[in-house]
Amino acid sequence: MRNKLLFISAFYALIISLFIRCNDKDSDPIIFILTPFELLIPADTDKNINFELKIESESSLATLTIRQQDNINGIITLLDSIIGTNKLNYTFYYKTPVMPDSTIVNLIFSVSDVSNNTLTLSRRILILEEEVLLSESTGHVMFSALSGKYSAFNIDLRQPLSKNDHPDSLLHFADKSIDSIHFNAFSREWYSPAGLNFVRFQGFNYPTATKRKLQDAYDAGIKLTSVRDLLDDDIILLGKSDIALAAIYITQIIDADSTLNDKYIFSVKLYTL
Repeated sequence: MRNKLLFISAFYALIISLFIRCNDKDSDPIIFILTPFELLIPADTDKNINFELKIESESSLATLTIRQQDNINGIITLLDSIIGTNKLNYTFYYKTPVMPDSTIVNLIFSVSDVSNNTLTLSRRILILEEEVLLSESTGHVMFSALSGKYSAFNIDLRQPLSKNDHPDSLLHFADKSIDSIHFNAFSREWYSPAGLNFVRFQGFNYPTATKRKLQDAYDAGIKLTSVRDLLDDDIILLGKSDIALAAIYITQIIDADSTLNDKYIFSVKLYTL
């Protein structure tokens, strides 16, 4: 898909560029050739992209400005230079910024001459999110709902919570044990008072989890409102609607004779900025 996008962008950019160049030579006082020709350039974060600028003018060239515009940093001036010649061949070395998520950055190249003629070209850079390992916290404990202890969990705080002391919106998942005749049944079932979804995904590579891998696995799985028959080494993905939020690895389930000590021990991998 990425190669197809590059091919289509390059094809149309080349046609547009050649059209502009032909018309510029006949009528425009400034001729500006900018490579790469692609109007949309996919690139990883912290990657070097070299832009070649070839500029000619009937009058003496006055200024060259290059600006970066995006939704996170706004407009930043990367270059503001006085020229003073009729021709300019220049290489602009650009390093893609580190972004928290896939973002479009617009580079605006503007040149003017002493006759107040101005020509502006732009290139859009699709910054692909950095594939880093998800941060992990371990040793979390959540008790049975019949224990009188913390029987729910908040992934943002990475803390167990009491269902009686917190609103449902903060209870991302919780144990679903209910009163029984003998008062000692451990449900081994989770549900989400906050309305999140579960995906049971045993094939998920938990040690090498990244945001993209987490999202792909969550997209491929069956969304459930609860997960039952939980076991040691189960991997549960947690998400809100179509957005994956966390991967949970159950290291141990303790189902003791006494309800007071029934509990889950687990680790959480969560995407954080």
